Amino acid sequence: MPGPRDAFLRNPPSCVVLLPAEATGRGAVGAHLVEAAVERFLAVRFDRLVSGARRDRMARHLALDLRRPSDLRVLANHARCDHALEVRVDGGALAYAVVWAERRVTLSLTLRRIGGDAEILWSAKAVGARGDVGLPVSPLGLLSALFRAGRVAGDKDQARSLLDDVLREMTAGLPDVRGLARAAPRGAADRI
Repeated sequence: MPGPRDAFLRNPPSCVVLLPAEATGRGAVGAHLVEAAVERFLAVRFDRLVSGARRDRMARHLALDLRRPSDLRVLANHARCDHALEVRVDGGALAYAVVWAERRVTLSLTLRRIGGDAEILWSAKAVGARGDVGLPVSPLGLLSALFRAGRVAGDKDQARSLLDDVLREMTAGLPDVRGLARAAPRGAADRI
């Protein structure tokens, strides 16, 4: 029985619209930060990726609400793209308790065809966490634990680095289809 990977390679996406990131959870990582990270990782997998900034300009210009499937189809026709990438992020807030600090983020990506059936071609979900904890069994151990937890809590680039690690893991199994969509006629992917 053919699976999503077969459908992905049978008609590989040449252009993908990055949909607005949905951030949930307390203290979720900013949507703009997530979209920028996704753009960096997926721009090297497809011939064209309609970025969040370009998508927003087009949606404003055409007065579209991208939560409505009909408006998404209008945007896709205007951008000449027939695929969309949904991004969901949960978490990203810092949990801090004097001698313990941790940042955890759950990211899920879903690549779909835009249209009537909205077929899922690829999806991935990953959880990443960074933190440090110390066991304060002595005054020196307490100072060390305070320092290590404070270092994690004060790291401003940790969210970016954590997102990059999670995306690197997620996109490892996503085929690079640049040039494949134009070079191969429909059905030629069956011979690859």
